[in-house]
Amino acid sequence: MKSKAFCGFLAVFVIFLCSGLAYAQQAKNQMYLVSDCVTNPSTDAKFYEALKEMLAFYTKYAFPYTWDVYGTGDYHYYYCIPVAGFADIEKFLKTDEEIMTKQAAEYQALTAKFEGTYEFSEFQVYTFRPDLSYVAANPYYKPEETSYVAFDIWSVFPGKEMEAEKLLKEFLATCQKKGVRDSWYCYSGVMGVELGTYLMAGPDKSEAEFLNHNSEMWKLLGKDVEDIYNKLLAICRKREYKRAWYQPELSYSPKK
Repeated sequence: MKSKAFCGFLAVFVIFLCSGLAYAQQAKNQMYLVSDCVTNPSTDAKFYEALKEMLAFYTKYAFPYTWDVYGTGDYHYYYCIPVAGFADIEKFLKTDEEIMTKQAAEYQALTAKFEGTYEFSEFQVYTFRPDLSYVAANPYYKPEETSYVAFDIWSVFPGKEMEAEKLLKEFLATCQKKGVRDSWYCYSGVMGVELGTYLMAGPDKSEAEFLNHNSEMWKLLGKDVEDIYNKLLAICRKREYKRAWYQPELSYSPKK
């Protein structure tokens, strides 16, 4: 699905994940176009300033798609763009190409600001999985009060997806029974990621609050989930953990 637009907004870094923490209002099986761009300590400040100029550019020309930005502790910037489906991704690319072509000189000046500021970027598609998510009945904070999110990313062995999902549902049922106050939102990888990848996003007000609440969660669950957790680990091929912070100053929503 490459096109000239791949060198437009996407190459200037459309990135990853959770749609402004307004999780409870996500449509069932909402799809997200996700891209991950990696910078490094020496160029992070320059890259960040270029991202702000990119936001100004697309705001000026009334780009019709929303995105939310997260920055992680390991110099990844993730943009998350909610889309209606694969056809909408093609429409996204076409719209970007049109702006890039009409504003060629201004666009070229913008792209020049990114030169030498990042290592690589890659693109993914995720789908929100309400059936594998847990929304606490009595959360510590409202979604709009949270700015930190923990990403717990599981990749299971090929052919073990159904088993993993069954175990995860059992785990979440125990959370509900115990009255766990931490919410976890699940996104499954559809394209651009290894099959059998599940991203669990846990929001909180700060990293310190998350660590404290997460510790309380495990104490509350106790031995009731030990067997489930060990079975999940037994079919887990790879697991990653990321600390992320929402970046409202880089995020965008078109005016209605």
